[in-house]
Amino acid sequence: ERKNIKFVLAAHVGAGMHSVSKENQYLTTLSESLKAGYYEFYNDIDQNLNDESRTNCNECHCKVFESVVKTIMYLEDAPCTNAGTGSNLNIDGDLEFDASIMDSFGNFGGVGSAPSDTLNPIQIAALILLQSKYQSLSCGRLPPLLISGSGVPKFLKDQILN
Repeated sequence: ERKNIKFVLAAHVGAGMHSVSKENQYLTTLSESLKAGYYEFYNDIDQNLNDESRTNCNECHCKVFESVVKTIMYLEDAPCTNAGTGSNLNIDGDLEFDASIMDSFGNFGGVGSAPSDTLNPIQIAALILLQSKYQSLSCGRLPPLLISGSGVPKFLKDQILN
């Protein structure tokens, strides 16, 4: 049952100054993003996990991770937030995105910074985290935890090829 699986999603509408007159818009957007995250988790749990895997911590952990990514993607797609499409402009007047995600279930993290042609930078950060968690390099080196600029398209191309 759903009641046996509990977790908390927390998010914010981006760093910086926010207009008091748009507070209701921010709260509505934030509420909808959290609903999207919870739906991602519970819909998948209800439809795809059997009774045995409902109690499997690793299975639930993966679903929570996917829920966090879904929540942030919703915020990145909302023009009123300082994330994704609503981001502040950089010094040159262009959109430039960044996102980070951490996973306390193994002490891993990922940060992605990308130009404006990247729709959801949280997906890049999630890929970086997953790569750092599951891929090992020679001589005990760790994969990068932060990728930015021209390294992002190369990283994404490498991920598609692998």
